[in-house]
Amino acid sequence: MASVYGLHKNRHRYGHPKWKFWEEFYRQTDCWSEDQLRAYQWNEFSKTLRHAADTSPFYRHRFAEIGINPHDIKVPEDVQKLPLTTKLDLRNHSEDMISESFDQQTLNMDPTSGSTGQPLRLYNDREASVRNYAVRWASCRPGLTRQMKSANFTGLEIVLPRRSQPPFWRANYASRQRLYSVFHMNDETLPHYVDDLNQFQPAWIYGYPSALYILADFMSRASLKFSFPIKAVITSSEVCLPEYREKVEDVFETTLWDEYGQAEFAGLAFQCACGRLHEKIEYSFLEFVPTGEQEDRFEVCELICTSTINRSWPLIRYQVGDTALIDPNAECPLGRPGQVIERMHGRTSQFLATKDGRRISNISVMAKKCRNMKSCQAVQTKPGEMTLRIVRDQEFRSADAEHAVKEFRKKIGGQEQMKIDVEFADKPLLTEAGKFLMIISKVGKAGK
Repeated sequence: MASVYGLHKNRHRYGHPKWKFWEEFYRQTDCWSEDQLRAYQWNEFSKTLRHAADTSPFYRHRFAEIGINPHDIKVPEDVQKLPLTTKLDLRNHSEDMISESFDQQTLNMDPTSGSTGQPLRLYNDREASVRNYAVRWASCRPGLTRQMKSANFTGLEIVLPRRSQPPFWRANYASRQRLYSVFHMNDETLPHYVDDLNQFQPAWIYGYPSALYILADFMSRASLKFSFPIKAVITSSEVCLPEYREKVEDVFETTLWDEYGQAEFAGLAFQCACGRLHEKIEYSFLEFVPTGEQEDRFEVCELICTSTINRSWPLIRYQVGDTALIDPNAECPLGRPGQVIERMHGRTSQFLATKDGRRISNISVMAKKCRNMKSCQAVQTKPGEMTLRIVRDQEFRSADAEHAVKEFRKKIGGQEQMKIDVEFADKPLLTEAGKFLMIISKVGKAGK
């Protein structure tokens, strides 16, 4: 059944008559100058905006309500006159956002809980899906082809939760792919994962950075190596922490290439050979809005995204919920155009609330100073109170827990601002989609 579903996906993504056109187009845009890319981006943004105003009931009403005429948006600086689209809009008006020039019955609908557990219905037409994958294969898969075998470590529920014996994976023969469950990974089951990978011998691995870190960390502790070379590791869907990259590249003996995107097709960034992420200009219109915060001398910017490839379900100035660390003056040393992103920072929708009303939206700075931990998460159900959930390493001592609390206090404040309890666990908490979040906020959700 995994292979049957894989065949269906392949036909949807790659069987369209315009697949080759879009793949070749995005290969060509890789050679364009920034002026050419920006001109194309603005033209696509303008067409998308007018299309949304003319054919999407949601945007037609929204623009009329506030007196906005899309034809008055003539230069990029005018974009800020447009209202934001929020996740609440998506939850409440998802079907109203669909363009009337498309038949809803022909659209692909992806129900998703997202990283925050908030249910959303996402729509796209077949050509939008083709463009989404064409740009990735043309620009974001260095040295890889679709004919190569791959291993997948994402949040697919492919094995029953109660399973305690292998296999913890399924074969997708249609894509020459093995799908591995990220929900069954622990020190007892991971030897089976390594054995199967050595038997399957994928050319490349794709997955959540936290899941691949768990695998690499186990292999390091067990002194295991792959018996085959890996051309590349591609990570997505989570923040790729520096310690994740270091461990994966060291153990897998290959290069990790990170990319940033969403199921909404709202924005895309990919890792250049310079080692940092770059916005994909011809994919969407991205705004990097300063939040007023700084980290490691970089500005923390909120990402506001306008999709330009999905006309069936337009998203105008979508508040996607992610932030990034930005140096506005940074340039790629290799000359690649586009805003350089030092690293993705985290989700604005997940934060710790202190008693005095402050919102702490990132704990990676504190977490990386903690000692002898496989992972740590901050879980909160009430403002001013949090639990530091620690998965201990073999070298962990009680003093390490005290040290961790002290590091958190340096940014969060004393007991009067945040009560901090420590909880030890065998494995980290994952979202319903199998993703690892450093901050898990349940404020307002307790008891539900």
